[in-house]
Amino acid sequence: MSETQDKRVKKTKRAVRDAVISLLRDKPIGQITVKELSDAAHINRKTFYAHYAKVEDVIAELEDELTENVAYYLHTAVMEGENPDPQYFIRFVNLVYNSNPAFFENVVSARNYAYLAQKIKRVFKKELIAYFSDRIPNTLYLSYMTEYFLGGMSALYVEWIMSGKQVPFEEVNRILMRLSSNWAQAIAAAKETDTPAQAPDTPQNPPFKNLSEL
Repeated sequence: MSETQDKRVKKTKRAVRDAVISLLRDKPIGQITVKELSDAAHINRKTFYAHYAKVEDVIAELEDELTENVAYYLHTAVMEGENPDPQYFIRFVNLVYNSNPAFFENVVSARNYAYLAQKIKRVFKKELIAYFSDRIPNTLYLSYMTEYFLGGMSALYVEWIMSGKQVPFEEVNRILMRLSSNWAQAIAAAKETDTPAQAPDTPQNPPFKNLSEL
């Protein structure tokens, strides 16, 4: 592909992405047709199908690009000598939201924020485990701990959107920043143990009836 063709492809895809974000302000992704999207992007349907098979592919491409940026974001932090932690998850989401609220509020929530949050969380979890694994050799403990923190953060963002964003986005971030402050304590505790804490013994006589008796 020549440089001129490459620029044309990028320009076309950007027009399609901008169009789908704009259309999502008025209707869910399932109601947007290829013709409607093509008209909004000022291209014909043949040009659209040269790059995408369906409208949902545009959303998937935006999601993939976002998750790729997560790894770059964390790698950059490490290269600059910073100590990545779950608060970087909050900062990244904040960066995405402030740079393009339309994407965050329309594309993300229309598609399925829980699904995208899981994709972002998996990338963060992988990077955090890789960063701390030399200091915390018990990878299972580290995996559980990271899942606990990032899982809770992801769930809170999902709850915020699903409940209609009843508080400002900044307030959600302030709550998460306070909750994630325990990460340093968890890291310190993890360095002092070789194995995860044992689960409590199961009571011999559980305080509920057998399922067959219900």
